[in-house]
Amino acid sequence: MTPHTLRHSVAYRMLNVEEGNTFYDVRNRLRHASIQTTERVYDHIDRV
Repeated sequence: MTPHTLRHSVAYRMLNVEEGNTFYDVRNRLRHASIQTTERVYDHIDRV
């Protein structure tokens, strides 16, 4: 398990398991500088 894997796990959980999170919430949690970074990296995660 790497820190990178943990970051992806947090994003996946926020977008698919927890209710009501947006890309802005993920960006704030992972401390990305811009929303475009978050969208580019995590846009492939399908919301259930």
